[in-house]
Amino acid sequence: MNAKHAYLIMAHNQFNVLVKLLKLLDDSRNDIYVHIDIRADNVPWSELKSAVKKSTLVFVSRNKVSWGGYNGIHCEMELLKAAFQGKYAYYHLLSGVDLPLKSQDEIHSFFDQNQGREFVHVERTDGSDVIWRMKWYYPFTDYYGRHAPLPLAVINRILLLCQKLLHINRLRSTPGLLLWKGANWFSITYDFASYVVANEKWIEHHFRYTRNCDEVFLQVLIANSDFKSKLYYTGNDNNYISIMRKIDWYRGTPYVYRTQDYDELMNSPFMFARKFDEETDDKIINMIFHTLDRHESKA
Repeated sequence: MNAKHAYLIMAHNQFNVLVKLLKLLDDSRNDIYVHIDIRADNVPWSELKSAVKKSTLVFVSRNKVSWGGYNGIHCEMELLKAAFQGKYAYYHLLSGVDLPLKSQDEIHSFFDQNQGREFVHVERTDGSDVIWRMKWYYPFTDYYGRHAPLPLAVINRILLLCQKLLHINRLRSTPGLLLWKGANWFSITYDFASYVVANEKWIEHHFRYTRNCDEVFLQVLIANSDFKSKLYYTGNDNNYISIMRKIDWYRGTPYVYRTQDYDELMNSPFMFARKFDEETDDKIINMIFHTLDRHESKA
């Protein structure tokens, strides 16, 4: 198996952050696969390409990704399939506004020490907060995401009412299915990536026209497979150490890191953090970049 890592990046804005992310991931032990939302304007293609010199950089076909729509799952699957033939040791899904918090030596050392573990964030639940996402058909989520304009919201309510009256239940065909949810960001092995790709048709059948299931499909797959025993973190306390990403939902949705968070970020055990916004605070982005860039330059 290839000892290299594949980074799968979903981006739609903040391209200055993305350029710095690419530079920090650029390493002969990594290859990078990027999806940029088709609605994004003024994409600095030449700057993005010139940011990567040691890794192979691949831009996958551009599509629209709506927050909470199935097209988010489709995008993740397209990135996985693009990188799948490389048989990488790990596949890391990041957003374009994430940054690493550790050097590439530290990141590779950590995953080498935990080889075979699956880094999937899981909130184990009784399934009640997942059922509504999967039980009925939401035919418009790829168009509007989580927030429908009023006319579509009214139509959606009528469709849901009709489905309830007709006792529609998409889950009836899979009794006993464990329903877990969690963050959509992950770091998974080649073996689990193979399993996910092999189940593409099952994923499409059960999750197309669902709602907010980019936070469900991977969790349901791992919960109902032998890979469940490979989870790096098995606690039930919504801890993002499970994916080694520092994400703060207490101070924001999620919180955007600022200059005063530098020590907290760099002294944490996490490999990556999200999210960053150059308009909110570009100084913290530059501080992390220069710290890690100096380390990589010395390596």
